[in-house]
Amino acid sequence: LSSFEGQPKEFVDKIRAAIQKGFGDAKNMLGKLPGPVQGLMDDTYKLTMDKLDAFLAGQTGSQEKAAA
Repeated sequence: LSSFEGQPKEFVDKIRAAIQKGFGDAKNMLGKLPGPVQGLMDDTYKLTMDKLDAFLAGQTGSQEKAAA
């Protein structure tokens, strides 16, 4: 995180790209999954992206408060 200090969007973009690649690679390796397993994978991906969005919103809000 230190190399991204003060740049939360760049940090989240880098992490998001790595997670997207990992999920994509896993889908390619695993192929077609049974419905419940695919649903779990999709839910996990969505929750992970939601957490990244929340982290970014919190970091951005903290920076705006500090600048005020």
